[in-house]
Amino acid sequence: MNSIEKASKSDIEALLDIQVSAFSTDQKLCGSGPPGYDDHEYQLKAMKRYSYYVIKHKSYVVGGFYFSVEQDSLKLLRLFVAPTHQGLGIGTFALDFLLEIARPGTAIELETPTFSTAAQRFYEKNGFRKAKLIDYGSSQSYQYSKSVT
Repeated sequence: MNSIEKASKSDIEALLDIQVSAFSTDQKLCGSGPPGYDDHEYQLKAMKRYSYYVIKHKSYVVGGFYFSVEQDSLKLLRLFVAPTHQGLGIGTFALDFLLEIARPGTAIELETPTFSTAAQRFYEKNGFRKAKLIDYGSSQSYQYSKSVT
């Protein structure tokens, strides 16, 4: 049984542990994971600045995500699931939650690194389409989008 709850300070250690393991491939490939994935203070700031949620399986934290809402879009800034729980529909469960809370007529947008082919397959399987390639100089990402009906 999965559930989604607003994240709190007491969740930070579990969220950090999950992100360190979930982004270990990123760390091996490019020397780091996403900004603040292993930083306690960064997580606190994200909880204050964004809508930050934990994903639980039974009563255990197995993932999390955070996003911001802009005029015509919901920007999914990060979604992560513990490697031990990947492939069980938990990430899709989180995306379904976002589709339920997003206003009709908006788009859910996100970025994923070009090297992260597993994430690309996941988002495409869930109806997201590549919108554009973003070049950051030292790295590149794909921007994905899905319209909310």
